[in-house]
Amino acid sequence: MLCVWPADFEPCHDLTPAQWIKPRLIPWGAAMGTPVTSIVPAGYDAYVRVFHPALAPGPTDFASWQEVADWSGGTFHPLAQFLRISTPVKPNPGPPPFVEPPLTGTVIPDICEPLVRELTRLTGTPSNCYFGIWEGRGQLAGNTTYLVSSTGDDRVLVAPDAELAEFQRQVAQLPRFEHPYRSYLLGRGSIRVACDLDSQPLWFRPLAHSWINGTVVVARGPRLGGRIRD
Repeated sequence: MLCVWPADFEPCHDLTPAQWIKPRLIPWGAAMGTPVTSIVPAGYDAYVRVFHPALAPGPTDFASWQEVADWSGGTFHPLAQFLRISTPVKPNPGPPPFVEPPLTGTVIPDICEPLVRELTRLTGTPSNCYFGIWEGRGQLAGNTTYLVSSTGDDRVLVAPDAELAEFQRQVAQLPRFEHPYRSYLLGRGSIRVACDLDSQPLWFRPLAHSWINGTVVVARGPRLGGRIRD
């Protein structure tokens, strides 16, 4: 695990580029479910929800939400919740097409790569984008690590190596901006950073506000807001 930022990324000390987002977010619990504008800001012409596939058994790697709904007898729609469509409503549906539910709080590589490729085409400044990274993500957090014995009798503290400890010290000194229930670091770099960062950003956008991609730690896939071209 590399304890450094990618070469084309740098953390920001000026949080001004992130301050416009929070006032445009609908508070959690203000409406039934989780509106897309509780994750990415209001004011865009159109919004897109991307559905992370579930992990599938056998020779295929993934099962789409539509495949899960076909198996369960449920209905796949834009507001679908995985727990509901993965609960069978027809008798004897047979073996499920998935073994694990979709991942949350990230953008899986099979989604990130084509997503970034398409967003690059819609971006005038693909080498100059902003990224919001949750401070609790992975090696950024600087948490204490313990090894626990199989009997649970002993805990052995595992100290981080010198490189990781220095990286976490630098991260601890960076400023944070606040969104509901989370604090974030701000960074700047190429749009490619979205897939390259070990601590993946929970939102990113170009220098202009033409679009924004965002997720939260409990979301099974990202949401995007964008302007409609003439």
